Amino acid sequence: MKRESKFELLRIVLICMVITLHYLNPEIGGALEYTKGTEINHVFALVLESICIIAVNVFVIITGYFGLKRMSQSLRKPFGLILLVIGYNLISRFVEVGMGEKALSINTILGIFIPANWYIIIYVALILIAPYINFLINSITKQQLEKLICLMFTIFVVWNTVFDILFDLFNIKMLGVSTITNNGSQSGYNIVNFILLYIIGSYIKKYNITIKIKYLLTIYISALFLTILMGNFTSTSWNYDNIFVIIMSVSFFVLWNQTVEIGNKRIINVIAKGTLGIYILHTKKVITEFLWGMFSIELYSHGGIVLFIINLLLCVVITYIICYVFDMLCRSIVRPISILLDRIKLLNSNIVQLGIKFDEGKKSE
Repeated sequence: MKRESKFELLRIVLICMVITLHYLNPEIGGALEYTKGTEINHVFALVLESICIIAVNVFVIITGYFGLKRMSQSLRKPFGLILLVIGYNLISRFVEVGMGEKALSINTILGIFIPANWYIIIYVALILIAPYINFLINSITKQQLEKLICLMFTIFVVWNTVFDILFDLFNIKMLGVSTITNNGSQSGYNIVNFILLYIIGSYIKKYNITIKIKYLLTIYISALFLTILMGNFTSTSWNYDNIFVIIMSVSFFVLWNQTVEIGNKRIINVIAKGTLGIYILHTKKVITEFLWGMFSIELYSHGGIVLFIINLLLCVVITYIICYVFDMLCRSIVRPISILLDRIKLLNSNIVQLGIKFDEGKKSE
């Protein structure tokens, strides 16, 4: 498939947002927690968290936007993604040991060979069932598809958002209320949210959805404002399946699709090639502890706003560059394995083959 540079640029922006989220994350970079004693820095961190929280959702919308016509699926891509996570686990672990980390143990060895990456695992599940989702989308009318999206949005987004907020604000512990799992919606880290976003992306593509820019901006800014406001009271405002996060994600994607036109830029396509590898690599200990430790995030979070912003930007850019280079090196190392996988007939045979072609815009009434 020919790469469209405006979407490759979007992928670059999104992966920088993801790195920013982890810079702010209290359990990784910690900046959102560290800034609590400095009002202006904390407000900036809240705004940034609310802007960047859409990144993963928009990645999934892109998948739906470009995946609409796929009516078959082999095991090659899913299997390759799982092996990629394991391979990067192995290589990064050896780098960590070389930098003074304790030697390998049974637990760390198991950690290497179990591909524990929530995004990749759910993404693999999504692309395996995507042909069936596409068949459904292409088999029903536009009105029926819109009703499906509204129904899913109400059941899986609105319902869960209301109870997530109430339970968090009033510290209520109650099982069996969520429409996703017995114990809540898992903050949107689930296949249902991915399927909804995929369907929305496919809907935008199939029917070439456009909205007036002034309305898009109003919707996006309003949802952003409410997310920031709620973020002062509850962390559920940054759930991936929060109603305002979903609205921001969709409006941002449509806005980008309608306004950004840059033609075919080879340099952008090359830089964007590493986004998946960067996503996998940037949360490894060699990055979050060794590299980010050099940025003294806690110190700059308490300092002046200008220095805090400079520290953040440097951290994001340098992390991107290092992970990109590391990704290219890793891909060179594992290329023989990739070539071998391409030759295995079983992996490259379609496990899903619907054998149906639909014309764009069919059943649009």
